[in-house]
Amino acid sequence: MSPAQAGIAGDADTPLEGTMRRLFGGSRNVLQTAGIGVALVVLFVLASVLSPYFLQVGNLINVARQVSIIGIVAVGMTFVILTAGIDLSVGSILGLVAVVAASMLRDGSSSPVVI
Repeated sequence: MSPAQAGIAGDADTPLEGTMRRLFGGSRNVLQTAGIGVALVVLFVLASVLSPYFLQVGNLINVARQVSIIGIVAVGMTFVILTAGIDLSVGSILGLVAVVAASMLRDGSSSPVVI
């Protein structure tokens, strides 16, 4: 059996697969399972090192404020998907509402009216 056929049959690993198995204890799905969390931690540490303002309370509150809208929509979409009622128009509606709200604020409407 040729090495290519052995790789297809699962009898032999490529050098990369062997290295990954030794590093992660035989689990091939570690990066698939923890990849997003690892990427988030790496970005957090990188931003903390590169900018002295990243870990200030004001900046963290600003980031949380900006993420809150997407988080609220994501929680709502999670419930929609769990009940098998997948609706792809949510992103379009969110964009439309943002444009209409910005237009109303620009034209002088008060914030409570827009909200």
